[in-house]
Amino acid sequence: MRAKKTLLAILLTASTLLGGCQQNKITPDVMPKKIRFATFNISFDRNSYSTLVKEMSTPSEQQGARFQQPRNIAEILQRVRPDVVLLNEFNNDGSGKDMRAINGFRANYLAVSQNGAEPVSYPYAYNFATNTGKQIKGMDLNKDGKINEGPDDALGFGRYHGQYAFAVLSRYPLDESNLRTFRHFKWKDIRPQNPVITDKESCQRILGRARTYCEKRVGKPWYSDFEWNNIPMSAKNHADLPIQFPNGQTIHFLISHPTPSMADNPVQHNTLHNLDEVKFWADYISDSTQNRYIYDDNRQRGGLSPEADFVIAGDLNADPVAGDGKKDAIKRLLNHKRINPQVTGNHSPVSRGAVEYVSQGVDCRETSYPERITHIGNLHLDYVLPSSSLKVTATGVFWPDDTEKYGYLVKKPYCRHPENKNCYGKEVSSDHRLVWVDIAL
Repeated sequence: MRAKKTLLAILLTASTLLGGCQQNKITPDVMPKKIRFATFNISFDRNSYSTLVKEMSTPSEQQGARFQQPRNIAEILQRVRPDVVLLNEFNNDGSGKDMRAINGFRANYLAVSQNGAEPVSYPYAYNFATNTGKQIKGMDLNKDGKINEGPDDALGFGRYHGQYAFAVLSRYPLDESNLRTFRHFKWKDIRPQNPVITDKESCQRILGRARTYCEKRVGKPWYSDFEWNNIPMSAKNHADLPIQFPNGQTIHFLISHPTPSMADNPVQHNTLHNLDEVKFWADYISDSTQNRYIYDDNRQRGGLSPEADFVIAGDLNADPVAGDGKKDAIKRLLNHKRINPQVTGNHSPVSRGAVEYVSQGVDCRETSYPERITHIGNLHLDYVLPSSSLKVTATGVFWPDDTEKYGYLVKKPYCRHPENKNCYGKEVSSDHRLVWVDIAL
């Protein structure tokens, strides 16, 4: 095991700056009967990219308790063992070209046994360029009168360009030549009208502006013409990544991480943004009459072929029943004729740990389906949605209850205040839970 770990570390270290993708050209020898797809918001949203690089580059023998959170994330991946996984909130350099953090995670965490779990190897990795944290000169997106100041004035929110990015790890080859990304697709091209201020009370409360100012602003656009013409739809990125399997089949991995919905806003622009980021995928998999407006970063128009197999995955920040967001888009997506009904509604992935968590009253938000929640705010936010053309054989959410193994990975051991959400969130692993779906080949 030591020799294998050292070899992997050497291979990854030698290629840390080769670009957004790393492919070691290793394909599993045995024809698999199933493929496990997963999504996991791993909460690696450090306050600087260099901090994450240092953390990921630290050899296992030097990590200790201070790096317990990424070790727990790695152990969850080793226990669940997805073949293809989307990692939301894996920071990068903004462009995705710097591979040091993702390669360090593979070499120093995933390739090292965590608590006796078998190491897991992902020969193929892709770091996606992101909008989050990018400042565009002249923008005052939060309307506090200060231009380009702080994370609220950055695209998608972020303290630096690259915070809250995402990456993909895979045991199977990535078809980069047919990759489509939509990072530069403009918001105005899916939502024709600039959001308008309708609520003077929240205008006063949130902006701290005088009542007369807010009264004059009611009915006026939130963004300037310059801002509206340049804001991208995607908070991070939307990507269509084809993955090739040994039987010759290609499955399109449709991935994103929409902005969170927040109702406490004069125009609810975050809620509208989330609505459109989710709507994008519903349109993308629809017929050409509904997606001809779409263009990718290479200016290729249109959506996904009607014959293509796909899996939509990500922390979509949209619960179809609860939460602040608008429900139209997520309901449309979940009920879309091309989405496999074996992963939605009563067939949604579930966990016993979620039921236990809700019953303990840690979060006061009510939910009508506690077994389906994927976030410690009692919300169903994370999804793996295969196309109806694929055969689903099993689903799940990694959230063990107190009677199951590995509860220490989602609940802080010896927590003095079990009603404190921090005991179940980023202090131990993540405030989200890994969701997985098995597909027969």
